[in-house]
Amino acid sequence: MVRTVNITLIEDSTSGGPPRKFNDQSVDLSREVVTHVVSADGFPTHGNHPRRLVWFGGRAEQLRGVTDVLMEDSRTAEIVIDAPLNTFNFSPTDVAGGVEFWVLRRDPDEAA
Repeated sequence: MVRTVNITLIEDSTSGGPPRKFNDQSVDLSREVVTHVVSADGFPTHGNHPRRLVWFGGRAEQLRGVTDVLMEDSRTAEIVIDAPLNTFNFSPTDVAGGVEFWVLRRDPDEAA
């Protein structure tokens, strides 16, 4: 699903750099289904998967040093993504027309 959002890129607090904001950006917000299983102790549990995002017009270089990503809907200011950037498994990569990257948390509106 492509949405128009305001993106705020937040760097590690030790970097000294202020958050950088990009208004009215197009982003493809892919979803991965939350995995639900019964754990060994018999209680249900869920696993959140990294979420893939493509920022059209962005570049991997812009995500260097970024630790957290905040996205708000451009019209409503609703928070769409507020999550750490996943650099453990995936590095931001330039793709045709933008940058592909992953965040570690699911949407605030998704049910657990």
